[in-house]
Amino acid sequence: MEMTAPPLVCPVSGLLSIAGVCFLSYLVGALPFGFLVAKLRGVDDIRLRGSGNIGATNVMRVLGLPWGALVLVLDAAKGAFGAWLGLVYLPWGRMGGLLTGLMAVTGHNWPVFLRFKGGKGVAASLGVVVVLYPVLALFATAVFASTVLISRYVSLGSLVASWTAFVASLFSFRYDLFDRIAIAVFCILITVRHKDNIRRLISGTERKIGELSR
Repeated sequence: MEMTAPPLVCPVSGLLSIAGVCFLSYLVGALPFGFLVAKLRGVDDIRLRGSGNIGATNVMRVLGLPWGALVLVLDAAKGAFGAWLGLVYLPWGRMGGLLTGLMAVTGHNWPVFLRFKGGKGVAASLGVVVVLYPVLALFATAVFASTVLISRYVSLGSLVASWTAFVASLFSFRYDLFDRIAIAVFCILITVRHKDNIRRLISGTERKIGELSR
């Protein structure tokens, strides 16, 4: 019986495809919606106003709640789209979604379009979690809202919600070791990006909702 060789698969081509999906996720994450929305509203550079951040909280502080909410949705959509790209176009299931979702968050935090000075990754990370861990996303959102309502600190709400979600993942059979490590990575990124906020929280100089300056 004649033997036929299996079709050849070019490893370089496969790597290029993976790199392309990851790079696209990074570029989507790097879209500075807070900067662009503020510019459309007449603020030439949102980084020179309020806290100097391009995220939804600073946009809300400078432009008002509706515009901050719009940026929140757009930034979350970046993370969600990045995670979706990995789920659909990479052959690793949820692991692929986590990889491209992380690339989208990296793009948001260090966007090439703004010389790698971006946001703090909370909304983008939430978008990733909504796609990959919807129950955990709902829980984290409830913790965030409760913390902010009580303390009036958005930064504290972000930190408490992210780490509480990680702790919750430790006590649920829904998540395996890989999931928990991945969630911890997102939490660490959020914490690192909030290092200045943590210092201000400790010193009592962090801005609350509605405060323009301290």
